[in-house]
Amino acid sequence: MGFITKIIPAVQCYDWGKDSKESLVYDLYTKATCAEGASEAISDSSKKYAELWLGTHYNGPCRIAQVNPDCANSHILSKPTEPKDPTPSDCMQPEKFPLLSEVVSAMNSKLYGTTTGELSILFKVLSVAKPLSLQMHPDSITAARLAQQGHPQIVDANAKPEMCIALTPFKLMAGLRQTSEIRAFASRYSTFAAMIEGIDIDDVFHLLHCLLIDTTNQQRLALVKQVEKMCSDSIEMEFIHILYHHYGLDACITFPLVLQCHLLAPGQALYIAPNTLHAYIHGDCLEVMENSDNVLRCGLTLKPCSIETCLEILKETTNYKSSNRVDVIARGCSRTYKPLDLEAKFQIITVHADVGQSCTFDSSETKPTLGIILECNSTCIIKATSRLDASIVTFPVSIGTCLFMYPGTRLDVETKGEPFKMHLASAI
Repeated sequence: MGFITKIIPAVQCYDWGKDSKESLVYDLYTKATCAEGASEAISDSSKKYAELWLGTHYNGPCRIAQVNPDCANSHILSKPTEPKDPTPSDCMQPEKFPLLSEVVSAMNSKLYGTTTGELSILFKVLSVAKPLSLQMHPDSITAARLAQQGHPQIVDANAKPEMCIALTPFKLMAGLRQTSEIRAFASRYSTFAAMIEGIDIDDVFHLLHCLLIDTTNQQRLALVKQVEKMCSDSIEMEFIHILYHHYGLDACITFPLVLQCHLLAPGQALYIAPNTLHAYIHGDCLEVMENSDNVLRCGLTLKPCSIETCLEILKETTNYKSSNRVDVIARGCSRTYKPLDLEAKFQIITVHADVGQSCTFDSSETKPTLGIILECNSTCIIKATSRLDASIVTFPVSIGTCLFMYPGTRLDVETKGEPFKMHLASAI
């Protein structure tokens, strides 16, 4: 399959992930890596399955599931071959399969005359059982400065914008509220007003400094008790309760009152720009980001935090209230999600067909594409056509199938018995 191939995703287990019986990540991982009935052989069901990765990131690189053994690695996808899914024994030895980066390198050599094997984006599925840390990812200029200074949590000079799309009802905090909302909360919750007494709410640096450093456990507990007594179903009160349940009197349990609280319905998207404080709370989602390992944490974690650095970044940032909106364009059987921020160089496309329908999707003309199938029947067939050299290949897919495709790939899908849904990500 010279221009499209199945890939084996990487899985990440973190304490905020879901138990195997409830984790979409676990379900997709076992389906993607092994034949039916072999999933227990390749994964530990006692772990918390948090993230499924599609990409070339060194901490979780994908591997190629279909290999022509008669070809050298540099040409493993040089011509169409009969699809060959990994066997159960293969699944226990993923290292026997070539890295996706080898294929990316061969593609770049063939199409662009370069040898890089790295993709600029990382595509994920997340299963979130409890809140992640309150964190931010610095912009590229700040990241370069901090990396040069040797900051322990900054390992490269890259920005890390992100976009998530809800697969289930998805809860998160992201971005600062308008000061009018914060003032309204101070009027509503006397315990919160006591925390920030004497602080100019328009002064973001001092407001957050007060909440993160100056408040006491006694003040936070008083807020929690007031929230419990009010018995409201407001989203900010729900989030305070969730954070307190998982993290006790951590300073960040107050942040639902200063950060925007979101409940995304399936199919809704949110963009998280660099320098944006955010924390995922609960649910399943897709996520695409630019490749970077830079994370600055403020709390809700046992990992090292960089509170002062985060505050300094917010103090210097002029766009901390930048738009988190995503442009959604429906065309035929596809919906394209693009952040309105022109600095975000990625997109996600959802391809959907109801029972008995057929659909056609054209991938990016200039960038490779990663894809994962989340809905289809057991006999679904995809016909892929390369618009570069008119090569055609037909192959079966199922739920959990992950794909890598060259630029200029056309997919034709005909559903039989069940709807079809595939999510694809590419740089732009």
